[in-house]
Amino acid sequence: SGDYTLDKIINFLSKLNTDLIGLQEVDRFAKRTGFDDQFQKIKKSLSYNMISATSLVLPPEGSKKPKREYGLMCLSKFPIIKSKTHFLRKSKFNGEWFTENRICLESILDTGDKKIAFFIVHIDTYEIEKQIKNLISVLKKTRLPKILVGDFNIPPEDKNIRTIQEETSLKNAIAKKELYTHEDDRGKQQLDHIFVSESIEVENMEALDVDFSDHKPLFATL
Repeated sequence: SGDYTLDKIINFLSKLNTDLIGLQEVDRFAKRTGFDDQFQKIKKSLSYNMISATSLVLPPEGSKKPKREYGLMCLSKFPIIKSKTHFLRKSKFNGEWFTENRICLESILDTGDKKIAFFIVHIDTYEIEKQIKNLISVLKKTRLPKILVGDFNIPPEDKNIRTIQEETSLKNAIAKKELYTHEDDRGKQQLDHIFVSESIEVENMEALDVDFSDHKPLFATL
């Protein structure tokens, strides 16, 4: 809608009170979001362990303003032992437009009885095979149980979703009923996904109705 909705998002996340959250498109010092440092505002407003990763740094959008940043954020009720940012595709000019960095934020979490690796991504469709190939390489580097979440911009039946499952043995969390997370001129589709290791049981998954985003958040009970 173009409305600035961070306060709504923070209130929603506070009421949701879930153990793990993966956020995409988090801004710092952008004109479109009132030049707020959204990372810090979220950090100060919610009782989570948090880590962020910057995928893109752009020139300032105003006089005496800091450079604009944009990226991913992990919120965890569990201690974050360590984290790492992996580049899935570097920024470049492809002859028609400028493509932004695409990254994966990896966080190792201590749940008390075991450690898990939590991955957040925001994939786009340009050079998607390259991004998926690099993502698979990242996922294969750890033997810990894994949870992978994010906006993949492709539906469950896409060949790249199958490739992730076949190459990593992760399973795509499937809802008990058909759901969609985004609607555009292509219709209603599920473009956001949650993958988990075979050892992690998925009890339920649903897309939550919200009025503050063009994508519905996925909520899974594991």
